[in-house]
Amino acid sequence: MKNTIQRVLTLTPLTLMLLGASLQAQIAKNPDSNTLWAESGQSVQTVQPDGTDYWTDLGWQAGEMWLSGGLYPDITTGDQGGMRISASGERVFTAVKVPFSPDFPYLVWKVEDVVLGQGYHELTVGPASQKVTRLQVVGAIPEGTFIFNPYQQDPDWATGSVAVSMNVHNVALTIKDLRMVAEPENNLAITSPAFDEKKRLEPNDPLTITLTLAEPAASATVEFFDSYMLSPVSLNGQTSIALEAADASKKVWTATLVAKSLLMPNLKTGEMVKPNRLLFKATTADGGLTAPLWTGNPREISLGSGVQVLGAPKFSAGKHGQALSFDGVADGLLVPDLDMDDNEGTMECWIYLATTFNTTANIFRIDGADPWTYQILMIDGETRKLSYSVYNGTAGASVNSSLIGDGWHHVMATYSVSGGKIELFVDGNSEGTAPYTTPTTCRGKALGIGGVGQGKLVAPYAGLLDEIRISSVVRAPSGEETGPFVRDDKTVLLLHCDRDTGISDAAK
Repeated sequence: MKNTIQRVLTLTPLTLMLLGASLQAQIAKNPDSNTLWAESGQSVQTVQPDGTDYWTDLGWQAGEMWLSGGLYPDITTGDQGGMRISASGERVFTAVKVPFSPDFPYLVWKVEDVVLGQGYHELTVGPASQKVTRLQVVGAIPEGTFIFNPYQQDPDWATGSVAVSMNVHNVALTIKDLRMVAEPENNLAITSPAFDEKKRLEPNDPLTITLTLAEPAASATVEFFDSYMLSPVSLNGQTSIALEAADASKKVWTATLVAKSLLMPNLKTGEMVKPNRLLFKATTADGGLTAPLWTGNPREISLGSGVQVLGAPKFSAGKHGQALSFDGVADGLLVPDLDMDDNEGTMECWIYLATTFNTTANIFRIDGADPWTYQILMIDGETRKLSYSVYNGTAGASVNSSLIGDGWHHVMATYSVSGGKIELFVDGNSEGTAPYTTPTTCRGKALGIGGVGQGKLVAPYAGLLDEIRISSVVRAPSGEETGPFVRDDKTVLLLHCDRDTGISDAAK
């Protein structure tokens, strides 16, 4: 017989009136040899100030953390089981004290039936301890199974009774199968010797991704996301990686890479990637997983990541949402280690020139090495004409545009060795072509935006930029964009230039 904790809930008169009876909640302890405890999902709400054996809705001291919530959480049993938590308009908090043990290191839960309210959204789950960082998602709340091993952050962080807490803000969702286990049914593990030896991942450290499945699959892929706004993240120039089957069973899939760069647009310049900030999402085809499997980075990551902000470009009304305003003096962006394809690609954005702008400025510039090459898209503020130039180490070519008028304009520069040309477009119309038969050497180098060249501010731009996109394919020109660009597998860089989705908070 399962060992359970029976909990009679303390209900308000209003709750009693609505529900018509007292309700019970159960946490099963050691229901099987693989599980330390499991939440049945039969919790509603209670008022227990210390949180022992109860989901609580009051502020209280949980170990070394003081936890408090605003509204009483609306917790019911979901239609398909699990805990249905509703937080309308404000943040709610609930927690329960449960056993923790390094023999059962994995905290696992499922998120289903997410309904977002208007405004800020948050879901944070994990032990209430200052020694570990809980798993938090902000903005877009994804569905799927989440795996969190706090002992990978700190092997000695806790043994015994600790609170598991959940913060929910302006979201209704169902938490199912919340439990501590020795081994998850399906597991996504992120490992590196550097995590144990240096407590962080740095350039040139190996990183291994391992997906272990209960059922075989035909293929497996892992994508990278920022837990803030669920923005795609570029690791070594890629936003996803295909795993390889470790054996004929096709139940274990793995990939090992050498960490070089991490482009996380919402990360501030110089900011460390804290544990669980970088999310890994595993999916499979033809078997394996029935829902995405999520986990976070177990230790800090320091790969010189983030779009580097020079000066203080401001947010302004854009072509689509917001745009970045550059002052023509000190503002610019630098994107390190861009995985730009030298054989073919597209550089594009929306521009709005400042009326006072009368000098020559770079919109895009990237310089290669061995030999020195470059690609530059620039604007002459005096003539109001664009110029797209490339240099392959021995010879150069360029295309100039006609007059750029007032207002917003879509600017696109394409290049293709197989097509034998570069081409410049303004508002979907070709401004001319020039030969391109020898590729540049710009892959993996830093891209300057808004006046940056060769890693520093050299030709500052004055005006607005919006919807900045670099692609590894020649895009079809269009001057009738109806909405923001959408990332696909040919997108190398996409900055929407919105406060919440396009660039770090340093650019405010």
